[in-house]
Amino acid sequence: MLEKTELEKVAKIFREKNSFAIFGHRGPDLDCVGSQLSMAIFLESIGKKVYVVNYDTPSENFRFLSGLEKFSKIPPAISNVEAVIVVDTNPQLTGFFESHSFLLKNFYPIIEIDHHQKKLSESSVHIHTTEISSTSEIIFYMLENMNFEIDKKIANLLLAGIYGDTSGFLNANVFESTFYSVSKLLEKGAEISSVMENVLNHITEEEISVWSLALSRLRVNEKSKIAHTFLTHSDIEKYKKAGETLSGLSNFLNTIQEADISLVLSEKEEGTIKGSFRSRSNVDVNKLAKLFSPTGGGHIRAAGFSLPGKFVNSGGIWKIQKI
Repeated sequence: MLEKTELEKVAKIFREKNSFAIFGHRGPDLDCVGSQLSMAIFLESIGKKVYVVNYDTPSENFRFLSGLEKFSKIPPAISNVEAVIVVDTNPQLTGFFESHSFLLKNFYPIIEIDHHQKKLSESSVHIHTTEISSTSEIIFYMLENMNFEIDKKIANLLLAGIYGDTSGFLNANVFESTFYSVSKLLEKGAEISSVMENVLNHITEEEISVWSLALSRLRVNEKSKIAHTFLTHSDIEKYKKAGETLSGLSNFLNTIQEADISLVLSEKEEGTIKGSFRSRSNVDVNKLAKLFSPTGGGHIRAAGFSLPGKFVNSGGIWKIQKI
């Protein structure tokens, strides 16, 4: 399932290096947050110095997770880091690739732990497979392979990541291995009722307003069978929670009977359009995402992309204007 040679390389780095910077992708979801924090707690438990870095602050909805106080939006000085770990993405999508290239481009070693379809860089050590539900599940198997005793804190973080990335075990990325890992995490003390309660039953009035606005713009293309909607930069500025709920919106639109694919477009940053695909059909949205951007991609049933542009209203019709 995981490459033995790469696991041995990573175990050696964990033994020999004393300080680690752990990066994730922008707009961190449960899988990203659970992966970053579980790696941090593991490394701290074996006596390592750890810096947990993300360009964006994790959602307040994740406050039930242990260790959120570890997050920083400022990368450490290169002199304080002996190894870099990038989880649930690649270095280019951390938000720091250009500003901190000394850590994410020209540094060794960089360990990438990820389950998304992507081209593997030769300069990094990779713990990678697309045949596992989530990066959190990969970390479970990695720690199990290293004979590390997973405690309740780490078990809860990994379970939250798996639960979030599978939308409660409903997505196509659920495999037999997923249920094995979850059963083992429950044995370690993970509380699935707490995860379900915090993931499913916490929605604010502001989040409902965001969904209402997006649904008012919903259109279904009968020919392509794509259900699509969008949120402008001003929408997201008005509703600060918007960026935290778009993944759930994409999954919700994917239940529309008349559509095989859902697409949510958003201008989270002024001048950058982000797209989030979901699919219930045989259409590979990973390939679709790559058509929009060379850095786009993800999975067969869930993928994303970003491209330069902004939403403009011309005569009552919304369009994307290239930049």
